[in-house]
Amino acid sequence: MKQEPVLSAKSLGKWFPSGNERLVVLDNLDLEIERGEILSIVGQSGAGKSTLLHLLGTLLRPDSGHVTIGGEDVFRLSDHRLSRFRNRRIGFVFQFHHLLPAFTVEENVALPLMIGGASLEKGRAKARDLLDAVALGDRLSHYPNQISGGEQQRVAVARAVATEPEVVLADEPSGNLDDATSDSLHELIWDLRDRLGQAFVIVTHDEKLANQADRKLRLVDRALVDVTARSQGERVKT
Repeated sequence: MKQEPVLSAKSLGKWFPSGNERLVVLDNLDLEIERGEILSIVGQSGAGKSTLLHLLGTLLRPDSGHVTIGGEDVFRLSDHRLSRFRNRRIGFVFQFHHLLPAFTVEENVALPLMIGGASLEKGRAKARDLLDAVALGDRLSHYPNQISGGEQQRVAVARAVATEPEVVLADEPSGNLDDATSDSLHELIWDLRDRLGQAFVIVTHDEKLANQADRKLRLVDRALVDVTARSQGERVKT
């Protein structure tokens, strides 16, 4: 029996005002993501990749269609309930890490847990475990400006998986990193997927990263086209 997808988008559409007309960014788009799958989305600048990611992450509401995450039709929720759902069930990693500068590395990772109702003790304990997992156990008391860009993104990834969400959405997660640091971050994403079982959706211009995903989709003319290609030496889902 086929497993229910962890995330499903049906007939998804989004448009924005443009003078007296409307600019259609996405139209009648369908997408399913399996539990533990790593999916990459590529496309030209302005194609709507970030808009799609924001819809999947419930940061924007669609003008048509539905998004279901973990069996929940998310846009039927009120804004308050949707905010709580987003905090607990969806993780985010952005090109700019968006760590809070006044908080330590440990506190940044613990924060979404505490917002979700965890005690300070439990939040910090989980944060320490995750920071150990991303090889930053010796940076707990450092502030974001005291660690490198690659380390900051590792903290952002640890924060994204802290609440054990069904899916982690990443928008150009290695866009500001050099090649070696990017490769290290990519390895971390695959390692966490294998350990924790979350699905990852990665929007990227990095074709090397995109080609390593379980599936690679290209956003063209407001629609997704599967352009997955396998070659020897590419990473595959375990």
